[in-house]
Amino acid sequence: MDSAGNRSATRSAARCRRFTPGTENETVEMAGRFTRDSRAVLAAAATEAGRRGDRRLGTEHLLLGLLHGPDLLPIRALGINLELARRALDELDRIALAEIMVHISGIRFDPLPATRRRLPWTYGAQAVVKRASGLSDCSAQLTPKHLLLAILTVERPDLTSSLLDHLQIDRALVRARLTISD
Repeated sequence: MDSAGNRSATRSAARCRRFTPGTENETVEMAGRFTRDSRAVLAAAATEAGRRGDRRLGTEHLLLGLLHGPDLLPIRALGINLELARRALDELDRIALAEIMVHISGIRFDPLPATRRRLPWTYGAQAVVKRASGLSDCSAQLTPKHLLLAILTVERPDLTSSLLDHLQIDRALVRARLTISD
């Protein structure tokens, strides 16, 4: 490869730096790549975390955020809706609490009011966004589809892996549905 080709590859690699959420500057830098729908997913994820009373935004909140829409592709690919996913997540909470002898059956929890406080992200959620950035192949846009493809790669002990299993989501089938949509 000639020197002009090397310079071009270097410039391309610099433009395609992978994102690791963590610092405010990195978050701002990445924000330009998110589509409007992806930003709506992140806002909905923060709302879901606050609604559940969680102190950190995790991969499970990103999944719930995808189910808010407005991009219907993830909802169609997963074959579930927001309420079903919320109920399944609540059931996993009850199962986990029962394992330590805390029984909450019959107790109804009202959603918490929205908070304006910016929640820190779990390492798992940061990794999902980093993975989604890689899946976007350095395209100008990072879409909800990229976020869902990254979420499908999470493994236990991440709660989202348990949630997908509990919902009997066939990850290979979801990936195939997303690929067909291209």
